[in-house]
Amino acid sequence: MKRYNTAYYLLSVLLILGSFASMAQNDYGSYILGLVTFGFAFLFLLQFLQSFSREVSDSVVINRLEFWGYFY
Repeated sequence: MKRYNTAYYLLSVLLILGSFASMAQNDYGSYILGLVTFGFAFLFLLQFLQSFSREVSDSVVINRLEFWGYFY
């Protein structure tokens, strides 16, 4: 998780920026929100796939289920 903190922070700031731009009825607000959505989905998918490269333990299985839950 520490590895992705910068990306999460940047996406969170862009989410706030996009929501304010969208509330101000600027066209680029929806575009930013769409990019942030795909960014979060990409990060969650990347972390889910990387969880298969580690040894299997109970905590890893729980983390896999947590990442898989984001897609439903």
